Amino acid sequence: MASDVRLIISGTNYYFAYGKAAYWTGSGTPWTSQSTTPYELANNPVTGEAWTPTADTPTRAYAPALNGGGALAVSDVSYDVVTEQIPIQIRGSTPANRALAYRALKRALDTGLNRRAVVLRVEPNDPAGTLSPVYYEVLAGDVQPFGSSMFGDEMQVSTTDARQLLRATLTLVRRPLGGILQGTDSPETAVNSVTLTNTITSNFTALTCTRGDLINAGQPMNVTITPISSATISRLYLATIVAGEGDSTGFSSTALSGSYTSMGIATFSGTNLATLLTQYPVTPRLFVRLSSIGATTTIKINLALAGGSTYHTIDFSDTSFASTATGRLIDCGDIPIPITPGIGITGNPDLRVDVQGAGSGNATVGFVEVLFYYDFCVIGGLDATSSIAFGLAEFPANDGRVLLPFEQAQAYTTTGGTQVRTPLTIQGTPPRCRNGGYLWMYATTEDQWAGVQNTAHTYTVVANQAPLYAGGLRAD
Repeated sequence: MASDVRLIISGTNYYFAYGKAAYWTGSGTPWTSQSTTPYELANNPVTGEAWTPTADTPTRAYAPALNGGGALAVSDVSYDVVTEQIPIQIRGSTPANRALAYRALKRALDTGLNRRAVVLRVEPNDPAGTLSPVYYEVLAGDVQPFGSSMFGDEMQVSTTDARQLLRATLTLVRRPLGGILQGTDSPETAVNSVTLTNTITSNFTALTCTRGDLINAGQPMNVTITPISSATISRLYLATIVAGEGDSTGFSSTALSGSYTSMGIATFSGTNLATLLTQYPVTPRLFVRLSSIGATTTIKINLALAGGSTYHTIDFSDTSFASTATGRLIDCGDIPIPITPGIGITGNPDLRVDVQGAGSGNATVGFVEVLFYYDFCVIGGLDATSSIAFGLAEFPANDGRVLLPFEQAQAYTTTGGTQVRTPLTIQGTPPRCRNGGYLWMYATTEDQWAGVQNTAHTYTVVANQAPLYAGGLRAD
């Protein structure tokens, strides 16, 4: 189809023709049709090259890579708002009609921006009709006539086409990334009703992320998690990961005493760790599950590379874990893994995680997992059951807006999926949809650190992602 550029203001379309616009005679609302609009995007020796949306260059913050041997890694990516200066021409049969058309656009912008976000719709010329529009949310805008149009002979009544127009600059301040419009397009299904189990190797699922320009940097997701049958959620750990390395072998019931005793050592391949840490911008995080706990149990966790001594200790000696038959999930936080490339050493030693316990009675390690995450968050205060679902919203889903990220993601529980029951607080960065990534979760039935974890609980997970576009050309 032909190029289609318009502003959607309070539900009304204001079209901008590519090429000669129609002359307004002073009555009606001709701007609601591309064939009759008096507004056109200028492209001539006076105004210069035809306008196209500006693709904002992201600002990247760099920090020393975790394992890069002095190399720098991207630690944050941000985008600034974009100010567009768009040359336009307004056609009218008389100077008064051109001024009236100018005022109509100026007033519409003022009205729209004081009620609801104005939307800029951009669709390129495509005779085959295979390209789709990109929508931008406009935050501020105005229109200003050229001085030559106001005070020169262009405002005179004339039968010459070149003199029957008003030249102006349309200034739009918009969000840097474009997206799709709810009601005219649909977000991409990232997770299609998958059942996850609350235990190692069964608690993650691959993400589908094929639409948009930021599939590797991460695009916003809306996630719904519904416990199945008698499962419940009081605290939720949620992440986007590139991989998770787990070990549940070699652990057995260990008699505890006043001195710390090893309850087993988890081993993780150095080759795998080196690949993950040097090829992806991820952070390692450690989880340990105690499947059974003595009357009094405290633990320490020693990290070492194979053949070396302990280089890092996580000390929970001041925490006594309560006895429970169903076990406790311990979030040990981010951990350092000193695998350093580029220094002439080719070997990648295995990582050894030694879980040691002290106290009385017997205790058993259920599993140890090292998570390699892009985004990670903890959400407490849930009361999710089979009839009360958990929801995470990172973009608007049902109000006719452009599907762009919220300034702050929203977490909540819902009754019947239709009414918000409880708003929740997100600690950390909520998961974003990434090409090649996985959505990962753990849940506990207590809203506290090291809460009780039932590994038999299952959940239905659904996720959708909103594609983002950095320029006006969309090819999906």
